[in-house]
Amino acid sequence: MNADIKREFRRLRNAMRELDTNVKKLSVINNSVVDFNTKFGGLMTAISLQQGCIEPRAPPSDPTPPISKIPVLKLASTSTTPEVKDSKPSKATKSLVKKPSKPTKPARTWNWPKGVRSKMPKKYQTPTEMEKVERVLMVLTDSLRGMSIGDLVKASHVTVIQCKEILQTLMKLEQIKRKREKEGFIYCRI
Repeated sequence: MNADIKREFRRLRNAMRELDTNVKKLSVINNSVVDFNTKFGGLMTAISLQQGCIEPRAPPSDPTPPISKIPVLKLASTSTTPEVKDSKPSKATKSLVKKPSKPTKPARTWNWPKGVRSKMPKKYQTPTEMEKVERVLMVLTDSLRGMSIGDLVKASHVTVIQCKEILQTLMKLEQIKRKREKEGFIYCRI
């Protein structure tokens, strides 16, 4: 009887060792699947975001665009009044000449904290690039809870890659912060 008990315990010990090795193998497989899902999810999110930015939008059937809830900067446009060379325009040209409209408000400008603008990389020192950076900052400032990169791209009219580079630069300069939320990263002003 004593030999039977020893044999059963030996069998149980061997079964437990085998179970332990199988659980370790299963754990490695599970970790690999989780890693794959994380990377694949990031890839799918990036593809979806890129597709949303590249796809041409269908022209609206209504000539007036819907009012957006996302704040968008409107740049000051140049005047479109045609020049009249004659001192006395005829009746036909009088109807074509538009009266100058009321003076438009100047475009919003960004007030940089002391010393921050000088720390900007050289590639953002040109007026057009600086305008893009300021546009992103103004859109983030107008947003109450922050914005995801997709919303930020739509509101600031900057490409995805440029927007990511601008956001990285602004985070290094400590002008914005990135928060992790349920739906992804949210960028907001500090």
